[in-house]
Amino acid sequence: MRHSTGLSRKDSLVIKGVALLAMMWHHCFLPGRFDGFVISFWPLTQGQVENIAAFSKICVSLFAFVSGYGLCVSLQNIFQEEKYTSKKVSKWVLTRYIKSFSGYWLIVVLVWIVTALIDMRPGKIYFTGSGYMGIFHMAADLLGVGQLLGTSMMVGTWWYMSAAFVFIVTAPLLYWLLRHFGGIVCLTVLMIIPRIGGAAYPGTIDFYTFLPVFCIGMIFYRNDVFGKVSSWVCRGRLHFAAAVLISAFVTALCYKLSYHMGNGQFWDFKYDLFVAVYVVLIYLTAAKISGMRQLLAFLGKHSANVFLIHTFIRDVYMRQFIYSRGHFLLIIAVLLGVSLIISFALEGIKKLIRYEGFVNGLMKYI
Repeated sequence: MRHSTGLSRKDSLVIKGVALLAMMWHHCFLPGRFDGFVISFWPLTQGQVENIAAFSKICVSLFAFVSGYGLCVSLQNIFQEEKYTSKKVSKWVLTRYIKSFSGYWLIVVLVWIVTALIDMRPGKIYFTGSGYMGIFHMAADLLGVGQLLGTSMMVGTWWYMSAAFVFIVTAPLLYWLLRHFGGIVCLTVLMIIPRIGGAAYPGTIDFYTFLPVFCIGMIFYRNDVFGKVSSWVCRGRLHFAAAVLISAFVTALCYKLSYHMGNGQFWDFKYDLFVAVYVVLIYLTAAKISGMRQLLAFLGKHSANVFLIHTFIRDVYMRQFIYSRGHFLLIIAVLLGVSLIISFALEGIKKLIRYEGFVNGLMKYI
């Protein structure tokens, strides 16, 4: 299968950059997050800002889509010659897990050290019962399966690590199913399963909510959707200005419909189908404007670090400082700025202790 003009690494970073900005809005301005602070929402209203914050939950879908696309690229080498074995697949899962979670492990350990020095937070979070259970909770959080096991986590936003874990573990099976049954069948089954027995929306922090859009990312790679879109645009069938207008229209339409439809039985529309359209529009617009492309790719590069540490800044240790900035956009900008400074420091620590070399050495033993 030829993939000559698909989603490049930088394109993926651009999508992550958009997801990061949506995440900051989502986490800052959900109702109740800023109670007790005087904030200007001009030129919007408080209600509009809160509605956009709720809608911005699609940031998780954007991250899941990119994960599905990227893991599918990696799996291609194992499955392309029909010589895959359970040993090769197991090795891929373990290697990919270490590669994806190594940065998270370092941050967790550093967070434990820093927060223990500040207010003994790890003890308050993990050791509410027996010492053995506290150690188990710490281990689960470190391995990224706290949400799956229902154990304590340093911050609630780390629930996504359990989703990332499930994505990696299930990716080979999904790839195999896509090859043998096709994307439409697999996606339909994933959307039907939660509804069996009368169930509907899995939930905002349930990995299954975002498994379909993860699968869509894999489908996009296997069918070279971005390559076909690029070819279509190059032949003059869709001009850049038209793509911008379509982006604005689709975003406004889905934003409006998501509130009339709610989650319920139509959560697939908001978190899966809309995102599939939206990533194409990002690819055609934001990823093509030079300055915007560079900025979003920069944010995307730091998105993992910012995601893992920003809640400590916004909600745990610097809440007063962040929400006292006055204007809602300034609040997001300051939170993002502080998070990026810490991200730079984290990358500096990695280089200082040669962490990447350690991780690469670890993977060689697998």
